[in-house]
Amino acid sequence: MWVYQFDLPKQKQDVVEIVGRTDDNDIPVPITLRNLDAGSRYQLKGYSGSVKSDKIWGPGTMPILSNVAPVPLSKFGMAVADDSTVLDGRTLSKGGLIVKPEKSVQIFWLAYRRVE
Repeated sequence: MWVYQFDLPKQKQDVVEIVGRTDDNDIPVPITLRNLDAGSRYQLKGYSGSVKSDKIWGPGTMPILSNVAPVPLSKFGMAVADDSTVLDGRTLSKGGLIVKPEKSVQIFWLAYRRVE
């Protein structure tokens, strides 16, 4: 599993991209977000897409992202009470996200932004 965190300060939002591969085992992976203010609160939204092989040009196929859709935060291992999408920076920066690999190649995005 590959995890990338992108900070977009000018947009005042950030995103984590998580790429699960078919050769990953079934062990849940804790993910720690960096550079968060422990005392701040962050609004979160999750998205997921699958990767399938498709013919682009010439012989052979190429992996293409498809079926991108919002997903509940429980997909990121968050036990979110009352469907709240706001968590504190302390929780997120201490491995508060846990992702369990899928059987197929899957890409997840967790978009987050600090709320006042």
